[in-house]
Amino acid sequence: MSLPFNELLYLYLLGLWIYQLLVPQERFYLIIRKAVWVGIGLLIALLGYSGYLLYLTRSLDPLGRFLLPPHITWWDFLSYWFIQFAVEYAVAFAIAGLGFWKMHWLNKRFQERFFYPSEFWLLLLSVLYAGHPGWLVFGIFMLIALLVLVILKNQRVSFYYLWLPASALTLITIQILISKIPWVKDLVFHT
Repeated sequence: MSLPFNELLYLYLLGLWIYQLLVPQERFYLIIRKAVWVGIGLLIALLGYSGYLLYLTRSLDPLGRFLLPPHITWWDFLSYWFIQFAVEYAVAFAIAGLGFWKMHWLNKRFQERFFYPSEFWLLLLSVLYAGHPGWLVFGIFMLIALLVLVILKNQRVSFYYLWLPASALTLITIQILISKIPWVKDLVFHT
């Protein structure tokens, strides 16, 4: 996770999860779409702010000024910013969109038996905030949760209350893995 302010993402996930626990499902379904779009807007704002900080940092450094326009093109600057900060979220957004579509399709095909309507949106936000390679860790957490819950309950279970905490746990786990295991950094696109 390359954003230096992941704490804002944690707080947003935590706040949304607390709200989910406090309100009935019908009311939460009415607000979740807006909350996901606000969450996507928050992520875009944080990525934009990281680009601003990159520009500001380079402009204050005497040698860094040569890494800004007019010495390089805007395309070079923006592509560097995209690779350093945004590509992992772009990959995660593609994966989340694919998961959203597949969950929606499966639920329609089997007469709404698998997921509550708000779970599509919870998956979208959770995978998006997990980033890359966090979506892999998120998938492993959800698979472990599925196995544990099925073994304990011996029946079909819902992930309704697990999407957001699993995403926050994924963000924390990735931060710990990156700091403790050197080769995990290589899974992320930037250096």
